[in-house]
Amino acid sequence: MEERNIIEFTYNNEPVPFERMNKLNMWAGRVQRYLKYKGDLTVALMSHYGRNEKHDKKTRYSLSLQVYRVRDAGDLDNYAKGVIDAIAKAGLVWNDKAIIKYVEPFEMLLDKQNPRIQFKLRKLT
Repeated sequence: MEERNIIEFTYNNEPVPFERMNKLNMWAGRVQRYLKYKGDLTVALMSHYGRNEKHDKKTRYSLSLQVYRVRDAGDLDNYAKGVIDAIAKAGLVWNDKAIIKYVEPFEMLLDKQNPRIQFKLRKLT
C-alpha cells in the first residue's frame, strides 16, 4: 500500500455499535453481530487499500466519522470503537492508539434508506 496522508472511506452497511462481552451477553446475538460487522469492515478496508505493515510508530492520525443509522440507538463512542479497531486491524495505522484526535464532523445521523459509515483518516504532520 502506498503511503497516504488522507484516507476517505464509505462502508455501505448498517453500522453496529461495540458490544462488551460479559458472562450475560457473551453468546448473545448482539455480540456476534458486532464481531461480524467489525470483521467485515476490516476485510473491506484491506480489499480496498491493501495491508501496510510498515508504519513509523511516531505517526499520529486524526479521524472524522459520520455514522448513518437506521434507528436512533447506540452511543457515538461505541460506533467509533469498531471503526477504529477495524482501521488498525486492516493496517491503515500502526496501532489504534495512533488515532489521537477526533475532528469535525464526528456525528451520528439517521438514514433509514442508506445506513453506512463514512470516515476520513488524516495523517498529522
